[in-house]
Amino acid sequence: MFLYKIVISDSDTILASNFPKHLEDIDCNGWTLKNEVCSCELTGKRRRQQKIITERYTIYLAAFDSSFPNKKFSIYKESCVYFADRIFPKYLQSIEAEQKRFRRLRHNIISLSTKITNELYQIAPQDSLIKGGRNQIQLIADIITTDPIGVAEHILKILKSSTLMKSEFDVYDMLHSQKPNLDFYNHSIHKVINLSLNAYWLDFLVNDIQVEIEDNRERVKIDYTSMSVVLSHVFDNAIKYCAFGTDLSITFADNGDFLEIIFEMTSVKINKDEIYALYNEGVSGFWADKIDLAGDGIGMSTVSTLMDLNEGDVTIVPNVNEAYNVTIEGVPYERNQIILEVKKAVTNKW
Repeated sequence: MFLYKIVISDSDTILASNFPKHLEDIDCNGWTLKNEVCSCELTGKRRRQQKIITERYTIYLAAFDSSFPNKKFSIYKESCVYFADRIFPKYLQSIEAEQKRFRRLRHNIISLSTKITNELYQIAPQDSLIKGGRNQIQLIADIITTDPIGVAEHILKILKSSTLMKSEFDVYDMLHSQKPNLDFYNHSIHKVINLSLNAYWLDFLVNDIQVEIEDNRERVKIDYTSMSVVLSHVFDNAIKYCAFGTDLSITFADNGDFLEIIFEMTSVKINKDEIYALYNEGVSGFWADKIDLAGDGIGMSTVSTLMDLNEGDVTIVPNVNEAYNVTIEGVPYERNQIILEVKKAVTNKW
C-alpha cells in the first residue's frame, strides 16, 4: 500500500491525499528527506517513508509493506511530484477565482451600504440629527411633512439598494454552492415581475422610460429568489442601456410547456457577432464599452446561469424592428429583446 499526502508549504492545507482515515493521525513532522524504513507508531508494521520539500508544497510518501521495492517507491515518488506540479497551478487558480468573487461581493456590498447611508442622511442630515438630540423622531417627522415627495424618492432609492444587496448575497450563494438551495413553487408571473419592478420605478421615471406590461394570468414553476435576481439584472440593464425617453415593453408568448417573457426596448446596439459572448462573465458589448457603461460584465452571465438552475433559458435578440433604430450623440440604438423562457406550472384539470 503506497500512500501520499501533498500539503501547501505556507499553510496546513492538504492539496491531495490518499491517507485512509485510520492513518490520518500519523505524525509526519519528523520524516527526513531521505528514503528510510522505520516502525509505524499506529500499525506496528515496518514503513518505508520519505519527505519532499519544495517552495510551493511538501509531499509525504509512505509504503506499508516491508517487501515494497525501493525502485518501485522511487517511481511512485516521481509520479507524485509530477502530479503535484500539475495540480498546484489549478489550486492557485481556484483560490484566485474565489478571492476575486469575494472581493467583488465585498466591494458591491460596501458600495450599496454606502448608498443607503447617504440616502438616509439626505433625508435627515447627520448634523441635524446630532443637534436634534432627544427630538430626533420629531425632527424626522417634520422633514417628512415638509418634503414628502423628496423623502419618497429617497426611500425608493434605499429600497433599490437594499434589494440589490440581498441579490448580491443570493447570487453568491447560488452560483458558488455545489448544491444551490432552490424552492420551486407555482407563482403568478405577472406578480413576480411587478414585485421585482418595484425597486426600479424611480430610475425608469428619471430616464423617462415608459414601462408597459401586458396582462397575463399564467402561473409558472420557478424558484422565486433566483428569478427575482434574474429580473433585477434585466431591469438594471434596461435602465443602463435604454435610450432616454423610450419604452420598455414586457409581453408574453406561449411556447408549449414554457412561457416566454419578452422584454423589448430601444437600447445600445448589439453586434451580431458578440451575442453569444455576452453570456460569459466579464464580457460586455462593443458599444457598451464605447460609452463606458459596461460594468464588470456579470449581468447576463448571472442571468444565464440562474435560468439554467430554473430549467429555463435566456435569449438575446438584436435589432427586431429597424423602424426604432436611432443614433444619439454618435451612439447607435436599436430595438432589442431579452427573452426569458420559464416552465409553466402544471395544474390539475378535473
